Parts: sequence; structure tokens; C-alpha cells
Amino acid sequence: MANAEQLNLIKQGIHIWNNWRLEVFRSKVDLSNADLSATTLVSINLSLANLRCVNLSRANLSKANLSGAILGKANLIEASLINANLSMANFIMADLSGSYLSESNLSRANLGNAVAIAANFIMANLSGAYFSESDFSRANFSNANLTEAILVRTNLSASYLNKANFTSANLSMSNLSEADLSGANMHLADLSKADLSSANLIGAILTDVDLRQANLTGAFLNTTNLTGADLSKATLINANFYQADLRESNLDQANAQDANLSEAYLSNANLTGTILSGANLTSAYISNADLTGAVLKGADLTGAILIGANLSKANFSGAKLDGVDFTGATMPNGKLFSSP
Repeated sequence: MANAEQLNLIKQGIHIWNNWRLEVFRSKVDLSNADLSATTLVSINLSLANLRCVNLSRANLSKANLSGAILGKANLIEASLINANLSMANFIMADLSGSYLSESNLSRANLGNAVAIAANFIMANLSGAYFSESDFSRANFSNANLTEAILVRTNLSASYLNKANFTSANLSMSNLSEADLSGANMHLADLSKADLSSANLIGAILTDVDLRQANLTGAFLNTTNLTGADLSKATLINANFYQADLRESNLDQANAQDANLSEAYLSNANLTGTILSGANLTSAYISNADLTGAVLKGADLTGAILIGANLSKANFSGAKLDGVDFTGATMPNGKLFSSP
């Protein structure tokens, strides 16, 4: 329970409270279970405070210092935490739905099992933060810093993540369906087994990203940079890779049925056993790629460049091959291409 004297002191005003914190900076602050809903606490010093189960719904905590504070199971619904210092704070099982945290510092904060539906994290610093098994659906992380953040099994469906920085972040098994990741930087991120169905990844940086067994059904990856990405056994059905850069990527046993790879760059890519039935590969650059055992039934490769590609045991039945450049390619029968 909250310390009665401290609770009375905080109600006397921010200036009095902050001065008291300066005088007795080593004193433990306990405001657990307190009802501070709809209160104005701008620039308050609550660093290292015990705020378990506190009710701060609709409270104004803009520019507040909550670094290292314990906010487990706290109610922060629609609270304003704009430009607040929340570094290393503990939000386990807290509810931040509809809250405003733009430009706040949440570096290394623990948001495990938290709920922040439709919360605003625009331009927030969440580097190294822990989000596992949390619900951040429909939240706005535009231009936020999430480098090295851990978001395993996190629900980010329909969230706004455009231009966010996810470098080296772990999003394995997370739900990013219908999320907006346009222009996001996901270099070296772990997205293995993640659900990215119908997600918008147009213009995103996905270099050297781990997308093994990820679901990208119907995703939009136009002009996306996927060089060196691992998409082995990924589901890419109906995905749009128009002009995407997939050079040196690994699509081993991926299912790209009916995908749009028109004008995509697939040079030196691993496409062994990849299912490309009905895919659009018109004018695609597939030189020196390995398509051993790939299935291209009914695919459209009109004008594609397959110079030096390995097509051993590939299945081209019903495929459109008008204007394809097979120079130096190893054909399905194991022999080098011989021009007519």
C-alpha cells in the first residue's frame, strides 16, 4: 500500500514533492495502489519509485522522471508521458492503452506482458527494451528507435512502424499482420516465424534479416532491400516483390506461389526447391542464382535474365519464357544452354 505521508506530500504539488526528493533522495518512495488518476504531475521525480498497481489513467506525466520505477500492473490508460524518462522502468502487465509516449525514453524498459493498444510511441527511444508477449496492436511507433529491442511473440498487428529503427531487434514469432513498416530499418533483425501477412514493407531495409518460416502472404515489399536475407521455408504467396532487391538472399524451399517478382533483383540468390508456380518474374534479374529443383509451373518469365543460373531439375512446365536470356545457364536436363 502507498505510504500515507508520501501520498499526502505529492498532493501538495510538484514543486514541494521534487524538493523533498532532493532533500531525502535515498528514501524509498512507495505509492503502490494509489489513485492518482487525472492528476497533473508534469516534470515530477518518481525515479525508482514503487508504483505497483497505481492508477495513473489520464494523468499528465509529461517530462516526468520515472527511470527505474516499478509500474507492474499499473493503470496508465490514456496517460500522457510525452518526453518522459522511463529508462529501465518496469511495466510488467501494465496497461498503457491509448497513452501518449512520444519522444519518451524507454531504453531498456521492461514491458513484458504489457498492454498498449493504440498507444503513441512516435519518435520514442525503446532501444534494448523488452516487450515479449505484449499487446501493442494498433500502436504508433513511427520514427521510434527499437534497436536491439526484444519483441518475441509480441502483438503488433495493424501497428504503425513506418521509418522505425529495428536494427538487431528480435521479433521472432511476433504478429505484424497488416502492420505499416514502410521505410523501416530492420537490418539484422530476427523475424523468424513472424506473421507479416498483408504487411506494408515498401521501401524498408531488410538486409541480412532472418525471415525463416515467416508468413509474408500478401505482403507489400515493393522496392524493399532484402539483400542477404534468409527467407528459407517462408510463405510468400501473393506477396509483391516488384523491383525488390533480393540479391544473395536465401529462399530455399520458400513458397512464392503467385508472387509478383517483376523486375526484382535475384542475382546469386538461393532458390533451391522454391515454389514459384504462377509467379510473375517478368524482366527479373536472376543471373547466377541457384534454382535447382525449383517449381516454376505457369510462371511468367518474359524478358527475365537467367545468365549463368543453375536450373537443374527445375520445373518450367507451362511457363512463359519469351525473351529469356539463358546464356551460360545450366538447364533442367543438366546441360549448359545452347542457343538455337
